[in-house]
Amino acid sequence: AYDSMDDLFEGLNTMGADFPIPGLELNDEFDDCITDHLMEEEDLDDCFGIGGTTVSVFPNGNSRRCGERLVILTDKLVDERGWAWAELKEFLCEYLSRCRPPVIRIQFHGSRHSMQALGLMKGSANIGAAKRFDEAVDWVNASKQMAPPILFTLDFWYGHPLRKDRLFLV
Repeated sequence: AYDSMDDLFEGLNTMGADFPIPGLELNDEFDDCITDHLMEEEDLDDCFGIGGTTVSVFPNGNSRRCGERLVILTDKLVDERGWAWAELKEFLCEYLSRCRPPVIRIQFHGSRHSMQALGLMKGSANIGAAKRFDEAVDWVNASKQMAPPILFTLDFWYGHPLRKDRLFLV
């Protein structure tokens, strides 16, 4: 888990990770704007037009638009739709069959609670991706017919709602 994208890049440099990592180059002003607006519960429309990346946001009123980046709002899926892993997995399979390419990055944004409810994160005190989510990511990126690989990130907050501590899992 990383406290910021700068920490993520530092960690990758320390590990000697091969660059470029597909999708990671999309970390830019737009990414910061989306994350900050979500954490402050502000209108995401203020962020569009930054960076030139095509973006789809889900849920968004049943739009079927494909983009280079898919932003999934996990709190809305859990609180408003009552989704769990089965529904999310079905949506992702349908979206990827329709939108790959161009999608190269899928970002999940929301609270740790909603990510646990969707089966993205472990339900324990340990911070990490759930095994079934890891397996799904591996399956998506192992398919030779569906290249390039997709970068999946979990951008979440935890703790008291007035003091949202932010972490990234890549």
